[in-house]
Amino acid sequence: INEAQNELELSAGSEDNEGIKERTGFRLERRVAAVGRHMGRGNGYLATIGAISPFVGLFGTV
Repeated sequence: INEAQNELELSAGSEDNEGIKERTGFRLERRVAAVGRHMGRGNGYLATIGAISPFVGLFGTV
């Protein structure tokens, strides 16, 4: 939401409403993509642990 507010503040004097909408949408899309990349980090480790842990549990029972 801060990205949209920043764009509105930067475009305060502009009369091009369609351009403001497009720029705001573009900035929000970039932010969503950045957050998605950040959230995706570390998933490989989690997947590896999830795949190996049942076998480690089985070794403990033998």
